[in-house]
Amino acid sequence: MDLTQKFTTNWALAELLVTEHREFLPTQQSPPDSVVENLKQLSIHVLQPVRDLVGNPLHANNGYRCEKLNEAVGGATNSQHMCEGTAAAADIIDSTDGNKILFEKICRSTIIFDQLIEECCDVNGVPAWIHMSYDHVKQNRNMVLKATITGHHPNGSPIFGYVQVDRKPVSSS
Repeated sequence: MDLTQKFTTNWALAELLVTEHREFLPTQQSPPDSVVENLKQLSIHVLQPVRDLVGNPLHANNGYRCEKLNEAVGGATNSQHMCEGTAAAADIIDSTDGNKILFEKICRSTIIFDQLIEECCDVNGVPAWIHMSYDHVKQNRNMVLKATITGHHPNGSPIFGYVQVDRKPVSSS
């Protein structure tokens, strides 16, 4: 498998397979073809349009997670990070303008996505990352959520609570 394959101008497979949990690297770096296709569609339809929108380099701190990695980090059993079916997700960071501005720009855009989630906000309301997902077959919900940590699993990973917020896209005309 060519981990350096580029899906778009600014997004490649390798950066959507990263993990800090080194024990999962062999599995992470050899995903099924269906996962690669889902990540490609996420890159084409969501990640690259967001990159073009903001004009800044973005990076993914989390993309595909194999089942065991998803369990290790306390991910939902139906997490779109596992890229099952026809969906995929990535958590992205804007180190230039910041994640709050990134979230607001995406909310005002007309980019189609399944979920946009502002996650792990600090005391000033700045999210640690922005979760974005996309399904290349099913209708995307354009669901905008804010996640807060409501507790912790026995392994220390956070439990999230979600609140839906309105999306107010600005017309491009």
